[in-house]
Amino acid sequence: MKIILLILSCLTLACACSSNAHRQYSGNVPELPIATNTDVGSKLQGFEKLLLLSVNNPQQALLNGDTLIAISSDKWSDENIAELTQRYGQKPLMTVFSAEDTGGDDLEKFSRGESTITRPWYLYTNLSDGNDNDQLRLMLQYLYSEQSQQQLADRGLLALPQPLINRAQVQLGLTEPQFDGGYK
Repeated sequence: MKIILLILSCLTLACACSSNAHRQYSGNVPELPIATNTDVGSKLQGFEKLLLLSVNNPQQALLNGDTLIAISSDKWSDENIAELTQRYGQKPLMTVFSAEDTGGDDLEKFSRGESTITRPWYLYTNLSDGNDNDQLRLMLQYLYSEQSQQQLADRGLLALPQPLINRAQVQLGLTEPQFDGGYK
């Protein structure tokens, strides 16, 4: 009996330790360029599996077809969105990707639910018929994966809490919304 309890205790400990280990993203990550403005690009240098295109105007890179994803610290104007909508025939998708810490413990307060995001980074993309949407969806899944979010945290940026990741995945069409007890 003691041996069985000892084995169960060891298995429980092994499972607990393995769940805390750094998880590797197991899916394929396509080589799609991601346009960023220069301040975002400088903070994402060396980000594993990302091909960054640091430009002055990420919206223009998306509009020109140089990229399918843009990450910007600036929220784009209605005119920018209208121009993209006119070009591609549908409104681009926008969601929060990360945020900078503006003064010490902002990110920690946010993760505890005591604060709102003050300097968000926005991710823009376009899932139009002319794009390779399978490759784009694979990249978006990676960007909102546990491994990617950990890389953001390692750089002192906001790793989104799970409710915001869920919301972004729904907004980007990566998962279906859940309505059990409310929107998740």
